[in-house]
Amino acid sequence: MQPNLPKQHKTLKPLCLKGLAGETQTKNKLVTKNKIEKQCKQNMVLLPKLPLTLVAKKPKPKAYPKQILTVGDEFKAKRLDKGVTQHQVAEILNVNRNFIYELELGKRKLTIFALHKVYLFLKYIPKTLSVDERTLQGKLFAYRIKNELTYSKLSKEIGLDKSTLIRFEKDKTIKNQSAKKISLFFSMI
Repeated sequence: MQPNLPKQHKTLKPLCLKGLAGETQTKNKLVTKNKIEKQCKQNMVLLPKLPLTLVAKKPKPKAYPKQILTVGDEFKAKRLDKGVTQHQVAEILNVNRNFIYELELGKRKLTIFALHKVYLFLKYIPKTLSVDERTLQGKLFAYRIKNELTYSKLSKEIGLDKSTLIRFEKDKTIKNQSAKKISLFFSMI
């Protein structure tokens, strides 16, 4: 008597029936348990052990951004990965819930204050900003974000004019003396 198996297993030759006691019939031939186990080892066709446990990744929520194109998308993706609400994030960052809502929708202007709050939540500079911290301009911008420094505050720390820092950060040329001052500042911190 052949055991009841799913259709997919009936087509396999030979069938590996582990755990059967005594003798069983496979394709109208009488075989012993030892013969079946020997054939199983040779052909590597196995039935699953029961009870069977299936493991799969949980699907992303519907609200999850399809593509990470903006700082808001990156922020929202991280928030959903952590499983926290906008309200909870707003409390953590000590901002209004509308701030988080507008940020995720891309309606909030990305000021140093906003970028600093994003940095505090993500624990890194958003990748969508494409800040290259190997360059002096990138270091300057990243430093401003991490420390929530406006141009005015940073210009006082470095000892340069605010407009010089703005030009430099925006990849415009500045005097060598100013560039050296910025390099010296970063070597001291």
